Amino acid sequence: MDTDDPLYEIDLTDPEALAAPMRRTSRREALGLLAGTLALAGGAGRILIRDKGKDPQPTTLTVELVASSTRARTTTSKASAMPPGAPVVTSLADRSFEADGSTVKIWQTSDVAHAHILATTRARGVITSLAPRPPRARQVAVAGLWGTELLDLSNINALKGQLLIPTNTGDFEPWTAFAPDGRTLATCDTEHVVLWDLGSKTADLASRRTIPATLPRFTFVGDDLLAVAQTGDATIQFWRTSRTPAVIQTYTGPVGQDVELSAGLDGSGTTLTVVQTRADQSTTQILRITHTSKS
Repeated sequence: MDTDDPLYEIDLTDPEALAAPMRRTSRREALGLLAGTLALAGGAGRILIRDKGKDPQPTTLTVELVASSTRARTTTSKASAMPPGAPVVTSLADRSFEADGSTVKIWQTSDVAHAHILATTRARGVITSLAPRPPRARQVAVAGLWGTELLDLSNINALKGQLLIPTNTGDFEPWTAFAPDGRTLATCDTEHVVLWDLGSKTADLASRRTIPATLPRFTFVGDDLLAVAQTGDATIQFWRTSRTPAVIQTYTGPVGQDVELSAGLDGSGTTLTVVQTRADQSTTQILRITHTSKS
């Protein structure tokens, strides 16, 4: 059995299990009875499934510059750096997440007029990044110099955490991001992006794989496609993330001491916004990412 096959955990006793990440529509499907899957273990309603099919392989990847602007800067401070303990806010589905210092508030926002706090929890230290897991935000990853932790929100009254990355050191703001399909989590330390496959509630520790990158910033531009930039480097590498990570395209932009990436969808596909900042100027580029794959 290949040790790098994707591994998914399904808990058939959990009503969330047939949603993300597998999105199975029946217990028969969840048991892996469709061609190309193998049921490995079970017990008390739990089962592990390995996908024995081939990875989707991007056959073409096009990176097109659609807009660019540069402005002068009058300060030598780091533009991308947040003040210590600055609030971090994000939303997904019917939940919003607010991190202030080391405190995380989870809001129920399905009815905006009656939005309320579902739970409040405290991380191991000041939070610099947090990301809810698609599609339903029933887990959230939080990161800081103290490390990176995956919080399970299935039982909102008894939150459980899984520490994935230990303490980081230095002038560094750890980052974290989920793939759009919720199956992969990207975390980082000062020298690597670290990827994890996800079960219904936790990360599979045996699936850990790394991408070399110094003080990285990254964002997913597809379920199996990660854009990675390094501090002080003009290049952005596009990595296939499943099984053994591999670079499939490199884009060269302006050089900056700091870099920020964000992805989104427009009418023609995925866009990647790149902000490169140096002491005297800041450059923003918008790239259109087009890729096709085969099963």
